[in-house]
Amino acid sequence: KEDPKDANVLNYLAYSQRKSGDFESAAQNYERALMINPEHAGALEYQGELFLQTGKPEMAQENLARLAQVCGTDCAEYKELSGKITN
Repeated sequence: KEDPKDANVLNYLAYSQRKSGDFESAAQNYERALMINPEHAGALEYQGELFLQTGKPEMAQENLARLAQVCGTDCAEYKELSGKITN
């Protein structure tokens, strides 16, 4: 509430919403985080996980490709999402 334009806060809010099963709210907050910072690696990874949980693997692949551009294939976020896509 104090800083609605903080991508980190929105990312963590969306993460907790996703973990509690509120996929709709999580999706909205990941989008908000990425509108503020389109290169937010954490939001790209977690949004990709949301896509996998909601039956959208092609969108998760798009996030993985974006992560490769943002932080490379050696960053933790890329490796984490990649591992979940291949499992």
